[in-house]
Amino acid sequence: MDGFSLPLWVVCVSYGDRHVSELRAQLRKDLSAWPTRTIWVDTAIAAELADGTSVNAVFEFSGYRYGLEQVLQQARSEEAGALGDIAVLFMNDTLVASHSRLAMRVIVPRVAAALQIMSRVACGTATPLPPAMQAISCVDYYFPTFLFGVRGRPDQLDALQFYEPAWTDPGGFTAAYERLPFAYRQAVDRWLNPRGWMEGWYQATPFEPTPAAVLARKRLCILAEHRLTYALQSADLELVDVSKASALYWMAMIWDRAVGNVLKLVYRTRRRLVKSCSTHPALPRQR
Repeated sequence: MDGFSLPLWVVCVSYGDRHVSELRAQLRKDLSAWPTRTIWVDTAIAAELADGTSVNAVFEFSGYRYGLEQVLQQARSEEAGALGDIAVLFMNDTLVASHSRLAMRVIVPRVAAALQIMSRVACGTATPLPPAMQAISCVDYYFPTFLFGVRGRPDQLDALQFYEPAWTDPGGFTAAYERLPFAYRQAVDRWLNPRGWMEGWYQATPFEPTPAAVLARKRLCILAEHRLTYALQSADLELVDVSKASALYWMAMIWDRAVGNVLKLVYRTRRRLVKSCSTHPALPRQR
């Protein structure tokens, strides 16, 4: 095991099983150096957290909480004495659906390795927050939630809340969201309704309004992602930016962003072509 002895729990969240086989294959390559136990969470199924919340109430974030509860339950049932540190790597299916596989071969092992050498930590890739978005965070960056890890005592991890309880109800989230600073809400909506061809969320098309249901879902996910660092610190976990580990990691991040921009361009071009074809149907053939 290359000297690594702490078992690594992996919580993988997906909606349905479309990308699960790809994710399994990726993990076999990326985490071969560690003893791992994987919890697969499908948020499309009818499952509930310990408090009765639906596993899909807050999308991947309630899925992460459900997976963490499973980790703690299994760890406690298997250990007769007092539990020591537990290391958990969280990821979702966008890791293979929307990110560079080559870049992940560098990034995933680096996050996993950090959990082996540091205790009471939360590890991720620090991504700068624009000034307008910093008001809701405890730091000036966020950890993208397609991949991050934590290591701590069972009581620390049990206290980790990936979202506010009120957010599980659409009305409760809307009320909470409207109390956020206007500049933050404006910045989020600009990301979800971009005006530039290479700006904003990759599944949004410039000058085409994002559907209301999608807008509400993405607002919730973005806020939960931006607030994750606050939740991690509230569980008394030290934030560790793994991107500073090496030049290779930094290069992998740059490559992953480049691939993301290509995917954005392909998606938007395809949507524009489909819309153009539907707006201008083919003329009937002349005899």
